[in-house]
Amino acid sequence: MYPDPASNWIKVELSNTKDILVTLYNSSGVLFKIPSQKSKNKILLNSGSLTNEIYYLAIKNEHNLLAGKIIIQK
Repeated sequence: MYPDPASNWIKVELSNTKDILVTLYNSSGVLFKIPSQKSKNKILLNSGSLTNEIYYLAIKNEHNLLAGKIIIQK
């Protein structure tokens, strides 16, 4: 996941983006739905509407879970 800190876009590179679920929570546990664009091996998350804060991102499919934190700083 990069860049970190992010301002308008978060980019995640994966080996395959088929059948994945992306969730984003803030430090209070509130779920955020943000627009995303998927290609074969990349996800772009539009973080332009998020406020300055630390968020927790989880990307999972049937077999794997990728989790991490991302800082939004504008």
